[in-house]
Amino acid sequence: MRRSILLPFPLIALVLVGCGTPSAPPLVAVAPAQLPGGYLLQNAEKYGISIGIPGGWKVASNDYQDPRQMMSGMGVDMGAGGSSGSPQADKMMKEMDDEAKKKEAAALAELEARGIIIHVMDVGMKGVPYETPTHFSVTISPNVSATLEGAAEAVREHVPGEEKPVPIKLPAGPAMVIHADKKMRDGGDVVTSKYILQDGKTTIVVAFVTEADPGTIKSVEKPVMDTLRIVPGKAVPPPPAKD
Repeated sequence: MRRSILLPFPLIALVLVGCGTPSAPPLVAVAPAQLPGGYLLQNAEKYGISIGIPGGWKVASNDYQDPRQMMSGMGVDMGAGGSSGSPQADKMMKEMDDEAKKKEAAALAELEARGIIIHVMDVGMKGVPYETPTHFSVTISPNVSATLEGAAEAVREHVPGEEKPVPIKLPAGPAMVIHADKKMRDGGDVVTSKYILQDGKTTIVVAFVTEADPGTIKSVEKPVMDTLRIVPGKAVPPPPAKD
């Protein structure tokens, strides 16, 4: 069984002591997104950020496990309505489901405390143990640079397989994008695309990550980014998590 070590991109939540948080030009309000067919809108209203979620994806942590898939893996035949026809198996299913919801709520709250305000998983793809799951996330943090180029440099990992930041124009505003195909020590590949935007004193990073299927990421990347909307001045990072 191969094990991959995910090298997470640095969350740019570093505020230079005595220097304050640099301020970049603010974004401007744009028209609401038109969602592609099968997409649902995920709205982090508290932070003024919304983004479309493709069909077969859902808001979930990296630890998300569908209890129904787990039951199926145990050999239980789950019907179309989610019932096995066995009272004992259905009772076990409900207990597993309740426990999974509690753990998932806690995991998502922990992500939010780290500035990851939206985290979306491709739940239609069966995960492989120790493999980086296919997902995308929206992270907000204080600026470390008054320029978009400087913010992109702060996000860069400077690892083999990573391309230089490239300026692009998104419906939500000007951005930089960094594509990378990182070779892992076990021989696997982790493919990422990171989009960096700024709004005043806040940096927003939308990151797409997969080790399983780069084609899946490439198929949703543009339509998802076209749905990103940011309310100017509202994307204030949460306070740092307490140890």
